[in-house]
Amino acid sequence: MTAILGSYPSNCRRSKEPSVARRGLTFCGVGLLGIAVQLAALATLTATGLHYMPATALAVEAAVLHNFFWHEQWTWSDRAALDRSGRWMRLLRFQISNGALSLAGNLILMRIFVGAGRLNYTLANILAITLCAILNFLASDRWVFTGSPQSAPESRGTGILPVKGRWPESHRKVLRRARPPALVHGQDGHAAPRSGGRLGTGVLP
Repeated sequence: MTAILGSYPSNCRRSKEPSVARRGLTFCGVGLLGIAVQLAALATLTATGLHYMPATALAVEAAVLHNFFWHEQWTWSDRAALDRSGRWMRLLRFQISNGALSLAGNLILMRIFVGAGRLNYTLANILAITLCAILNFLASDRWVFTGSPQSAPESRGTGILPVKGRWPESHRKVLRRARPPALVHGQDGHAAPRSGGRLGTGVLP
């Protein structure tokens, strides 16, 4: 029995969420790529003669979509994998939180930095992005990607223990076959295996 339990596949063991520090670093990595996307979009759009305000709005949206994709695939991939069908709802929450926060924050701060402070578009955009980053991370971690691996139902290949400790039927069958036969006492008083016997009331987890 010990050997069987020791060989229990990894897809039924509990996985651990990454630490906040590790997730934060990953978030920053994705954010840096998003900054590059936003700055490139802003530069391209303003170069075409578009006013910096609508150009900023479009550049922010491009970065938001870029960041959501990579947060799904990288930063919070462990949570996103638990509910693939909920991707569009997460995108909506991401747009409401990160998107709206980034858009409103960038537009307001760009108006202050460029309109009042007369700063360069690029420098002003970098400052605005930096000030919004921490709030974006908190909103994503606490509201957008809220799934927990420990609360998910049984899933193949996710490294997650099935809910309430239940084991997959395939492993229950293995354990049933591995049980020793139940013993019955014959007329001579000696114990002997009972044909097709099972342990009294033993119940699998």
